[in-house]
Amino acid sequence: MSKKVVTLPDIPKAGEELEDYIAALFQASGHFVEKQIVESDPADILELDTFATDYGSEKAVRRLIEVKGGKWGFTDLFKVVGWMQYLSLEHGAFFMTRWDDRTSAPRKMEPLGLDVVCFDDFGAASKLFTEKGFGSFAEPRLIGLWRHSYGVERKFVKLIHQKERAGGEGAKAAKTYHRQINNGTFFARVPEESLALLYDAYRQHSKLALGCAREIGGGGFGPHTAASDSPSYQAALRNGKHPELQACMYLEHRARLANQGGVLMVSGGGGTARECVRRSGSWGV
Repeated sequence: MSKKVVTLPDIPKAGEELEDYIAALFQASGHFVEKQIVESDPADILELDTFATDYGSEKAVRRLIEVKGGKWGFTDLFKVVGWMQYLSLEHGAFFMTRWDDRTSAPRKMEPLGLDVVCFDDFGAASKLFTEKGFGSFAEPRLIGLWRHSYGVERKFVKLIHQKERAGGEGAKAAKTYHRQINNGTFFARVPEESLALLYDAYRQHSKLALGCAREIGGGGFGPHTAASDSPSYQAALRNGKHPELQACMYLEHRARLANQGGVLMVSGGGGTARECVRRSGSWGV
């Protein structure tokens, strides 16, 4: 039997690989990380690469993170500052790999709360990350683990979008579900709104993977189906088949964690549902 080994390059490529690398640094240093957050009303207003929250101190430190692997300019920097103002944030970070302005950009952005950092040597990236005050790594190997996890998550989301474009009703529901639990709750202004969104999303998609399995088997999509004896579902559960069902199971896992956080919030844990999730357990692949 042959075994496939998935490896990631030591130097991430510009784009998604670089975004995942930066997000992994924050996750591995103990931050609660949220990714690929889009606000639509109904058109897309903004898209956030990464959002990291540090719960290590008495007051949570929330930071917006933007990543550029190619050309950048002050327009890009001020765009992030504008997003920080829109989200009422005091902290932001702009990471790039090309550094043409080593003095004026950090100096001009620092009073606005935006740290400008260049990773032109990935062999020293984690050290520079710590020196800049973002955090340290108790277990550096977790950086690679989180990079892999984020890569899997992206593939799941892309697969759902592909299936939705092909006309799959289950994939359409999965796409909506992902937007609700990934984007909708992020922009909720009060904890009660966040909790209501989470439970409403669950009620609408209580059996998402089973419903999609029913569709794969030739029946109609049913997000509330109770049948678990679907051959497609069993193949996904026991043998890792049907990647679209694996993606749905991942979304259901995220939703369960989010709902668990909501219960803690109601019982007196305090904070938003997402913050309670951070304290109660991990949120990831």
